[in-house]
Amino acid sequence: GLFSFSTYRDPRIVETLKVFEKSAAFIRSDAFRDEDIKEAVLQICSDIDKPDPPGPAAKKAFMRRIVLLTDELRSRFKKRLLSVNRADVIRVAKRYFEDQNPDRSVVVISGEELLKSANQRLAEPLFLQRI
Repeated sequence: GLFSFSTYRDPRIVETLKVFEKSAAFIRSDAFRDEDIKEAVLQICSDIDKPDPPGPAAKKAFMRRIVLLTDELRSRFKKRLLSVNRADVIRVAKRYFEDQNPDRSVVVISGEELLKSANQRLAEPLFLQRI
């Protein structure tokens, strides 16, 4: 039930937030094909299954051990992932990507001037907080 959209060092705050909104609307619209779901699943599986050089592999294994992510859990995740279909995506999208989801949050970490500039263009201004 936790989903996120993110960018890195993105100076186009307003435009990016609009793209994220359109992405969620697209997922809710069910205007995609079964083949699109299969391709997305295969892309995720390719990331899961790609071989790592020894250093990164050891780091991943260490991090998995810290968070108690066992090989069995990873295997179950992949099995469930391979069974995902279009109906599953539509069901989840309708549940979690509602327009007015009360649990939805937007966080932007940026320079103060960029945030102030973005707030002048946003229908719902962001609350500014220094960290």
